Amino acid sequence: MQSMKSIHSIAETMGGLVVTGVLPGSPSERAGVRYGDILLRYNGMPTPDFRAYVEAKSQEADGFRVTIFRDGRELDLTLEAVDSSAPSPIRLAAALDHLANARLFGRAS
Repeated sequence: MQSMKSIHSIAETMGGLVVTGVLPGSPSERAGVRYGDILLRYNGMPTPDFRAYVEAKSQEADGFRVTIFRDGRELDLTLEAVDSSAPSPIRLAAALDHLANARLFGRAS
């Protein structure tokens, strides 16, 4: 297993965000996104920093695709959007606030 420092270095070189965790039950978790992945693109939009990720996420439709880097290769994953008819849908602002406070995505400084 690579060190987090090494993963951050790779992410910086590739222009992506390090995934340091996913929300339980989230579309990302269900699609298989995991700790140590590097998020390169969200619906085709590059994610070199958190601001770009938020902008790409705001374009969300019925589902979305992410490109991650894991174990030396790029993987395209399709994630299903959260069902808005569910009793407790995740609200975008609350989810982003949680991500910002929990530092689930990071990038080397």
